This record gives sequence, structure tokens and C-alpha cells, in this order.
Amino acid sequence: MSPTPRDDPDAVPARPAPLWRGADWALLLVSLAALIAGSFPEWFLPSHVSRAMPAPPALSVLLAAQAGFVLAFCPLLLAPRAGRALWRYLAETIGEYALVLVASVPLYVTAAWLSNAAAGDVIRSVAHLTTVALAAWGLGLLFQAGGAAACVAALAAVIGVVGTTAACYLLAELADSPPGWAWLADLSPVLRAFRLARPSATWLPGPGWSWLAWPAVGLVAALLAAVVGKRDGTSRVAPSSRRLA
Repeated sequence: MSPTPRDDPDAVPARPAPLWRGADWALLLVSLAALIAGSFPEWFLPSHVSRAMPAPPALSVLLAAQAGFVLAFCPLLLAPRAGRALWRYLAETIGEYALVLVASVPLYVTAAWLSNAAAGDVIRSVAHLTTVALAAWGLGLLFQAGGAAACVAALAAVIGVVGTTAACYLLAELADSPPGWAWLADLSPVLRAFRLARPSATWLPGPGWSWLAWPAVGLVAALLAAVVGKRDGTSRVAPSSRRLA
């Protein structure tokens, strides 16, 4: 018969992590700062550029900031959850993400009103943010594996947020043929979020692969985490949980 907590004093059941954490407050603060920045583009852009805008890019800046935060920091922040059973990891991360979206609704409504955007523009932008979150969930599993796997996860997050964005800006300044590197802007989660949040009559603008790229990154990262876990003889289930199995 399997030992019980009374039989084994070291067997402590894993406590469910709180769905709302300090990192979620940080994301909301970043979102609020992005909303303010996008509402007053004249503070950061030349006057002739800000005056030429038909409406403040509040929604675009807000979603771009959220996409960058989710991919850059969530793999690290989700790593403690990744040490639990897979079903619990998925339940907790999905629940946390849902709470963040609900808390962001007032920001989305305000940003959409300032940007003259419709509900479809907000839904499309949140759909893109969700694809980025899928990548972050997979990278969180890989980061929790530690060692070289954690380095790969961190590198993928940094390249996705900083590398692709910086490369697009450099190419915009140096290259004469934007269509040749337009795919990089579609790959960049930050620039893609900025463009998708603009008012558009198209629900899901292409290219189609851009909607699948980051979920694919998350899937590959999760598979790599499983391979590393098997190789090292580790598991996402905590030792105390295995004693109770």
C-alpha cells in the first residue's frame, strides 16, 4: 500500500499555486504605462509624425507591450508552475492567463475607444497575444528543465522579443527592398501585435503561417522539455507527489 502523509512525515502534498501573482500586477502596470504612452504619441514622436496619425495608437502600443512582456518574462515566471504535474501546470497557467485578460478588459476598451478600433480589432489582437502565450507556456516547461535547456528557452525568448524587433528596425534603415524581409516583421511578436491592433476589415490577416509560428515554438519547447526530463530521469511531478501516488 502506498504511504500516506501520516506514514511518511516528509510527504507533503503540493499546494496549488495562487492564480494571481505579483507578476500579474507587473503586467498590468506595464499595460497601463503602454496605454498612456500610446494615448499621447506626441510625447515620444516628432510633431509632424504624431499629427499625421488619424488616431492615437493606444491599442497597438498596449498589445505590443503585452506581447513583449509575455514572451520575455513569462517563461521564467512560469518555471515554478512547470515543476508540477502537467495537468496542474496547464490548469494554473490557463486560469492565470484568463484572469489577466479579464483584468485587462478596461484597458482594452479604453485603448480601442482612443484608437477608433472596433471589437473585432481587439479580439484579433488578443488572439495573437494568445499565440504568444502558448509559446511562453512551452518555453516555461523548457526553462524549468534547467541547464542548457533553460539557456535555450531564455535565448528563444530574447530573440523573439528583442532580436526580431531590432532586426526589423535595422533593415528598415539599411535595406531598400522591404518586401524581402517583411516575413521578419510578421514573425516578430511585438511588431505583429502592433500591426494587428490597427483598425482593419480583415478578421485574421495573413500570412497564415504567422498565426502558427509561435504556437509551434511552444510545442517544440514542450517536447524538448519532455525529452530532457526523460534523459535526466526527472519529472514535472514533485517528489512529494510521487510518494503519494
